[in-house]
Amino acid sequence: MPETSQNRGPLKVAKSPTSVVIFTEWHRIEGKVHTFQGSRLTDFMNASSGQAFLPVTEARVYPLSGGTPLYTLDFLNVNRNHITLIILQRTLPGEPSVSESLTADRRELPPVAGSILTPASL
Repeated sequence: MPETSQNRGPLKVAKSPTSVVIFTEWHRIEGKVHTFQGSRLTDFMNASSGQAFLPVTEARVYPLSGGTPLYTLDFLNVNRNHITLIILQRTLPGEPSVSESLTADRRELPPVAGSILTPASL
């Protein structure tokens, strides 16, 4: 049972779901990470860097080449050592999502082993 302050109940940190796209060497993962409320994704990733795995909810795992999801999961733990890129998935009205853009273009992604991808290199 978590530690409690006298008569205050369990200690909790407010978090909010953030839609992201995570790239690994072999997969593209879409889902939600639960970041500290009011913090940026970068701040959350740095603050939790001591953890080996990144919890993702509402996860959809795709091959890098696009297509239909290989897996659709309520919860997935992603090994941080395998993450090559993580970006916010923001969609403005009338614009395709990051995944739809990559799938529609059918572009080959550059090799990711030992390199860092940036949105400009996609």
